[in-house]
Amino acid sequence: MRFLYSSYSADGWCLKRTPVADLAVVRLGPDQIQSSEYPAANEWTGESAPQKPYVDWPSPLVWLPVPSVTRTSPDSPGIEIGLGAAVLGTSLLGRTQWAADAAWFFASQQPQAALSIAWVTGPFTVSAQSQLAYQYSDTYTESIESSLTLGLPVLHEIDFDTQKAITLFLGVDHRAQLESTAPFTFAQSAGPLAGDWQNALFVTSGVSLQWRRDGGRIDFDPPLALTTLLQNSTRLPVLDYPAPESAFLLGVTLNIPSFVPHNVFRLG
Repeated sequence: MRFLYSSYSADGWCLKRTPVADLAVVRLGPDQIQSSEYPAANEWTGESAPQKPYVDWPSPLVWLPVPSVTRTSPDSPGIEIGLGAAVLGTSLLGRTQWAADAAWFFASQQPQAALSIAWVTGPFTVSAQSQLAYQYSDTYTESIESSLTLGLPVLHEIDFDTQKAITLFLGVDHRAQLESTAPFTFAQSAGPLAGDWQNALFVTSGVSLQWRRDGGRIDFDPPLALTTLLQNSTRLPVLDYPAPESAFLLGVTLNIPSFVPHNVFRLG
């Protein structure tokens, strides 16, 4: 049996619990027992208070100048470093999230950028994202991948500091890709090579399983936390692509308490 009580943390008011067996009995003397009547109710309608409708849209949480690393050459090691920034936001109710990042690689004269947004409407989660990248594998490739996905949670259990979720999703993906045996700049991809872009359209479906233990938002200092994600998706081509694709994703994220109060180091 556990005792549930209201308390306060770095994230605001919250509920905490503790085993009843750990509670100690405190006996009060006769002179320590006090009683008083409840004060009379104060009638207040709130009409005089300024009112503004709440919009659950996230404000930017952080803007970080970040270095970016990519392979843009067949030479060994062929690593190029670019300079960029990232910004993200989460709404107070957790119904909307968005993130954006961009970087510029000076040697190859190529950008790298990504934008994503997700919001909850009823039982569904709608997410949209787009990514621009330039890299070298067997050829020099510049690609723009965009997707629109609808997710439906079939299981979402929260037990104190542990969460389990199973989500089914269905979406549409679009890929635009430009390949060349020789390096090219971003200006060339929008100019002389603009007619060489190839487009493909996919219908995507899959299932996502997530398990996380984050300690719950009940303490002033976040505890050691772990998040795992297992996801499988299948892409069926409907435009200019020869064969279906299947992707398997396994992700692990570890939050390690830091020396800065109320912050963690995230490894994943």
